[in-house]
Amino acid sequence: MGSSRVAGLIRDGESGATRARGLTAQLRTAPASYAVRIRDLSALGARIEAERLPSPGMIVCLQRGGAAVFGVMAWVEDGQGGILFDEELDTQIFGAEPQGAERLARAASAGEIWARLR
Repeated sequence: MGSSRVAGLIRDGESGATRARGLTAQLRTAPASYAVRIRDLSALGARIEAERLPSPGMIVCLQRGGAAVFGVMAWVEDGQGGILFDEELDTQIFGAEPQGAERLARAASAGEIWARLR
């Protein structure tokens, strides 16, 4: 998949991205560090937001807790940016909420519990 296609998917929140719901993380470059919020996270990249972000093309390291992944800033616009990872990431190591069937199963289970509590 071409980098422009992946950048578009990150920007649009598609491609099986996990909704990260504002997980906080550190984005590091050689000269600076940025406090960021992860908005979408997939195995291939992330959409982040912050007051300041590095320029597109810069090599970055996204860190959360003991987990870290290297990549490149693909785009930056209006306080948001996309990172393309160097290698596939297991999104659960960043503590992101899984989507799809597993999430639906959890929601259904929570609904059953709620119904029993009424």
